Amino acid sequence: MSEKPPFEFGQQVYVVHSSAHAQRQVTCPVCDGQRRITVILGDGERVSVECRFCEEGYLGSQGTVNAYGPSASVTCGTVDGISLDHRGEWDIQVRGICYRVGSLFTTEAEAEAAREIAYAEAEKYALESYEEQFKRGRKSKGYGWTVGYHRDQIKDLERKLAWHRNKVRAVAEDDGR
Repeated sequence: MSEKPPFEFGQQVYVVHSSAHAQRQVTCPVCDGQRRITVILGDGERVSVECRFCEEGYLGSQGTVNAYGPSASVTCGTVDGISLDHRGEWDIQVRGICYRVGSLFTTEAEAEAAREIAYAEAEKYALESYEEQFKRGRKSKGYGWTVGYHRDQIKDLERKLAWHRNKVRAVAEDDGR
C-alpha cells in the first residue's frame, strides 16, 4: 500500500471494462431471424413450425437469441471517491462504482493499450463457452415430437368433429320424420 492515493478527487480517468461473457442479441442461427422453420416429415410433407430455439416463453419465437462473448471497452469519468479496503489497497470510485487501481488510467492511450490486453484475456476465457452455447441448444422434445403430437391432436379432433356432425345429422333426420 502506498500512503498517497494514486488518483485525486475530481481527476479525469479512463476506466477499462472487460467481460468474458458479455451478453448481446444475435440473429437466431436456426431460423435465421424468420421465427419459423420448415420440417420435412418422413413422407416428404413440409410443415412450417415456430422455431423453438429462439422461443421466449409466452412471447413465442423472437428471431434472435442471446449470445455471450468477450467484450472490452474504455470509458472516461471523474474520480468521486477514494477509500482503502480491508487489505490496505486503494479503491477508486468513478460514477459511484469502485474500481481497483489497475483498471484506471490517466491517459486514453494507456487505457486503450490495457483494453486490448483485457480483450485478449476475455477472448481466451470465452472461446470455449461461446462455441458451446449453440451446440447445446435448448432442451425440448424436438421438432419431430412436436409436429407429431400436434398432427395426432388434429386427427383426433377431426375424428371427434365427424362423430358430432353425425350425431347432429341423426337428430335432424329423426326430427324430420
